[in-house]
Amino acid sequence: MDILHTHINNHDLTGLREYWHFLDQRLFSRLEQTYTPSIRKLETSLLKLYIVNAVQSNKPDKVMEFFERMTSELQGQAEWRDWFGVYIMTIWCSVDQVLSYLLYGTLLPFIASSWQLQRIKFINDFTVNRFSDAAI
Repeated sequence: MDILHTHINNHDLTGLREYWHFLDQRLFSRLEQTYTPSIRKLETSLLKLYIVNAVQSNKPDKVMEFFERMTSELQGQAEWRDWFGVYIMTIWCSVDQVLSYLLYGTLLPFIASSWQLQRIKFINDFTVNRFSDAAI
């Protein structure tokens, strides 16, 4: 899943979404329905990882682009409520203040490098195992 990680590190939201769509159409859609909640959680984790990476890389324009493009899809989902605070802070505050919001708020676990590495490993392991389960 180096491709996903590369899109995140390059702040390429379009590439990330397109590749995820490709995986969804070619791999995930062929799996049993029992995997659907896990797949959606993986997608959510990837998107959150994208935001954290953009903030840590001092790319407020990428954070703003993310929310401008994704708000209609994410609005109303409880797991995204606190994340819209990152968007608001990106508009009005410095990067240091946004990082402080992440560090001292409910989003602290997401900024930890251990969480980020776990997400990447989990996504990789899940996908590799599902490739062996699906008839592609």
